[in-house]
This record gives sequence, C-alpha cells and structure tokens, in this order.
Amino acid sequence: MKKVKERGKPLSKDNKADFVSDGNDQYTKSILKYFDEETVNYGQLIKERKGGRVVKKTRRIVIGSMDEKDIETVYIERYNLTIASKFRWN
Repeated sequence: MKKVKERGKPLSKDNKADFVSDGNDQYTKSILKYFDEETVNYGQLIKERKGGRVVKKTRRIVIGSMDEKDIETVYIERYNLTIASKFRWN
C-alpha cells in the first residue's frame, strides 16, 4: 500500500481511490495505515466454496461508499494468473 500511495495521484474527498479484495482483514489495516479513511472506498468479496467451486459470493463495503456490483476480484485474479503463467517456477 505504501508503493500504491507513492505512485498514485493525490487523493481527496472528491477524488477517492477504490480498493477491492478478498475477505482478508490485513488489507483493511494496510489501507488505513497509508490512506486517510475519507479518501478511499474499500469493498470485500468473500467467496464460499464447496467442492472447489464457488457457490456463494458475499459483497460488503468496509470503508467509504461504492456500488456493491463494483466489488469484484475477477480482473486481478486473471491478471495474477497471466503473470504466473509467464513466470512459472520449476
């Protein structure tokens, strides 16, 4: 989060950053450590799995306000898979 803040544009109440993650509370602590609560929106997507398949998604707004439909992790998950395939460790 420190690097994100250093490399990002200045934030304000009118120009907020949006963050989305899984249900890991470490993200909440890290966001609040480096960003003013009034300058961010943060939502979590918690996936319930059965037999390796996602059977339920729970979206919750943790900081700020955002549309729940915007709380999704599919884009970063795809990006991570793409990067991992390019740098596959043997």
